[in-house]
Amino acid sequence: MEGNRPLNARQRKILDWINEKGSAQIRELSVVHGVSEATIRRDLDELTRAGLAERVHGGAVRMTGTTFERVHSEKMSLMLAEKLRIASYAASIVENGDSIFLDSGTTAYFIAQELTRHKNLTILTNNLDIVQSVQFDLTVSLIVTGGIRREQYSVLIGSIAEQVIQAFCVDKAFMGCDAIDIKQGIFNTNFLEVGVKQCITRCGKKTILVTDSSKFQHKALAKVCDLQQIDMIITDNGLGNAAAQEIRKSVPNTILV
Repeated sequence: MEGNRPLNARQRKILDWINEKGSAQIRELSVVHGVSEATIRRDLDELTRAGLAERVHGGAVRMTGTTFERVHSEKMSLMLAEKLRIASYAASIVENGDSIFLDSGTTAYFIAQELTRHKNLTILTNNLDIVQSVQFDLTVSLIVTGGIRREQYSVLIGSIAEQVIQAFCVDKAFMGCDAIDIKQGIFNTNFLEVGVKQCITRCGKKTILVTDSSKFQHKALAKVCDLQQIDMIITDNGLGNAAAQEIRKSVPNTILV
């Protein structure tokens, strides 16, 4: 017995899929199990009621709480296809000669990888994965914020990082997050990064939130800012049209890829 009622064989397989991959989409589960999308929705609802998974638009993700933060290596594999599409689109709006900020997180890292053929960029970042492993064109200037390194997360935080970010005004600031509540705004699971993220919202002529659809309709431990402080959101089409329309009331320039 798990939760209020026993899981059937299909639901157990779906739970195993979610726990292994970190997330699952209704469409893919429908194909894999040969049942209707409506049936999969009921299965995911059952897993959610049992406290075994967390429902998101278009599917479900492994269960988390508002104070739980996945380790960096685990984040790298979650919603990978969606993050790559988001990164590709984000890079496509960067022009040669731009100055940009790239936040911590896996999506920002994938954006950096997409920018390796761009020229004459000025890139400011607190993301050590980008600093250590992405090879940009020789015409690109890479500026590292400095600060305190968060163990296991490859990110620089603290007052030094915040002071450096505040000293810049970039063309485009790409920021990630851990959770988005349509009414209450953008949240992060770790309050130590909130100060840095709040500085990011002020350092760009345009602030662009890059986040996969699993982050929507959730809250986390610490609020970063209101949605109205964001100029553009790039997310994946798992968000769904109805939710996108609601988000666009606050951020009209919301792109689904």
